[in-house]
Amino acid sequence: MTQQEFKTMYNSKYMYAYAMDEERCHIGTAPTLADSLHEYGRECVLSVIDEILYSLVTFTSARVQLSQEQRGRLAWVVLTQYPRMRITELILFVVKAQSGKFGKFYDRIDPIDITTALTKWWSECQQLRNQYRLARYEQEQEASRDESDRTHRANIDEIRTMLLNGLCDPKKLKI
Repeated sequence: MTQQEFKTMYNSKYMYAYAMDEERCHIGTAPTLADSLHEYGRECVLSVIDEILYSLVTFTSARVQLSQEQRGRLAWVVLTQYPRMRITELILFVVKAQSGKFGKFYDRIDPIDITTALTKWWSECQQLRNQYRLARYEQEQEASRDESDRTHRANIDEIRTMLLNGLCDPKKLKI
């Protein structure tokens, strides 16, 4: 994927579509911020983070908004403090913040308000990742057991058919 494709894919106008599948946001194939940095470079990743966070800033009714310099620094803080966060988890954070999950941003929005909420969110993300992974593992184990049971039943049915048709000697079966 090129830098432009990366910027387009994680554009803030698609945030709500990503947020509809929370499990995928946490354990899907979206890259982490560190992987994105390695793959697409600092300027590209910082601009994507800035755009995502800017959608939160502009969503609020705060009279005092973040300056361009504050937004740039905030993007750096996010990149350096949460390198293992998936880009989709950052998007989900913004959507949840817009929904009021982290309280209301009064009169002015401050980078510390955002990083404080992001710290709380990151802790939740790690717990959610573990829950989703455990649920997937349990589903896979159940599916594996079901397949094993089907195979076992098929073998029993096959032996029964062979016995009924006289194709094998029941005295020679080791059951």
